[in-house]
This record gives sequence, C-alpha cells and structure tokens, in this order.
Amino acid sequence: MEDTKPNEKLSELQLGIRELFRILVPGAYVMFLLSIYAPQNPFVQLAEKGTTSLLVASLFFGLVGYALRVHERCFPYFMVFEEFRKPLNEAIIEVTSRGASRDNIDVYKYFLETSDSPLRYRIHYFSSFYYMLTELSFISGVTALALLISHLRLGVGEPSEYLAWGASIIVLLGISVQVLLLWGLAGLRGKIPVAISIVPVCFCFAGVLILSMIVGWSRFLSCFMENYAVPAFFLLAFAFERLGAKHWNQIICEQIVFVRHHAIYLVEISNKQGSNL
Repeated sequence: MEDTKPNEKLSELQLGIRELFRILVPGAYVMFLLSIYAPQNPFVQLAEKGTTSLLVASLFFGLVGYALRVHERCFPYFMVFEEFRKPLNEAIIEVTSRGASRDNIDVYKYFLETSDSPLRYRIHYFSSFYYMLTELSFISGVTALALLISHLRLGVGEPSEYLAWGASIIVLLGISVQVLLLWGLAGLRGKIPVAISIVPVCFCFAGVLILSMIVGWSRFLSCFMENYAVPAFFLLAFAFERLGAKHWNQIICEQIVFVRHHAIYLVEISNKQGSNL
C-alpha cells in the first residue's frame, strides 16, 4: 500500500502538468497571433513586457478556451464529439442494462476514477490532447475568418461603405450568437437542434458573401491566391480538427473495450447508483 501511494501522487502530478500544458498551448497560440496581427494593441504590448506577463496572458486566454469547452458547444466540433461519445454510452447501457434514456456520465466517471487500471491516465492524456487540438482548430478558423473579412473590407469603396458595415455587423451578430451558444449549451448538450447551432456559421457566411459581392469576386479569390495566411489558417483549422477527431475516436474505442472488460465492476456501480435514486 505504501508503494502505491507515491506512484498515485506522481501520476496525479503528471496529470496536472498535462492539464496545465493543455491550457497554456492554446493561450500561447492566441498570444502569438495577437503579437503578429495586433502588435499595437495595449494588452499585447503589456503582455510582451516580460516573460511573466506573457505567461500570465497566455494562461488567461487558455483558461477562457478551457471554460468555453468548444468541443461540446461549437459547430461542427460538438457533432464529432457526440458521434464518437454515443457508442461509449451505448456500451455502458449494454453492459449495465440501465440508463437507456440518459447519459451515464456520472456512473462512468466514478467507474473510471476508482478502477485500478492504468488506462485511466491514458484516457485523461488523450482526452486533454483532443480538447487542445479542438481549441487550436477553433482559434485558427476564427483567425482565417478575421483576416478574410479584413482583406475584403480594404477593397470597399466609399459608395458601398454602409453596406459593408452592414455585412460586418451580420458577421459580428453570428459571432455573438456563437458566444451565447458556447455559454448556453452547458446544460442542453444533445438537446439543441443542429439547425440552431448552424445559425452562427450562416451569419458569417452571409456577411462574407455580401462583402465579396461588394468588392468583386476577383478580390475574394485574391485573398486565397495572394494573402497566403487566409488559406493557411483555414487548412490549419481543418488539420487540427481532423487530428483531434482521430485521437478522440481512438480513445473512445479503447474505453469501449475497457467497459466490456470490467463489466462486473461497472454493473456493481450502476446497481448502487440505481438504488440511491
């Protein structure tokens, strides 16, 4: 027993370091982008005064991303999250014969944390890595959209300025709706129709479409042909999302095997939980 406690504490320390890493990397990515595209911003200038201030700023942005939980509440990421999570929930239902009409998150988390299998540390590691990749994808996508709109607005002539402002407001409205969904989906995951979650994307698409019509399609295409940053960030967003989905699928498949292998213990926990309801 004395030998296992130090190992447990070491594993928990490693888990904490991984979580800190998962928070800092997206935050540092945001600071890197801000230092390139908004170097005159007072916040950026303050953050770049020293290593400590830069670390604090990165931690701040990382914690914001951590709290938003993009993988659960933002289209299209939550669709991938749910697509691979559902088979795990179905495996739990199959093993325990309980909870067919609900998510078994509480039962599974207790089962995972109290099991003596080292797989739980691997699950924590890959899950954190998946969340980090999803946030990096989201940040890259937002950056690409911002650069695209900025490039298009530079080509707007004076007669169309009001129409361009209207298009920009439509995009800002879409971003605002997405922020509301990011906060609001906390207790409604899986109950919000997909159509509602697509609304922010439709607003942004409409805004970009109007701006493109104002400045002409040749300028729109030049964003991708001349301004390499726009397609680069869109590709980064896609690459991060696909890599994250690959890791998420892999770890979910391992957890399904884990659930079936330890079926007896999971059934015992489920029965206790059911008797307490």
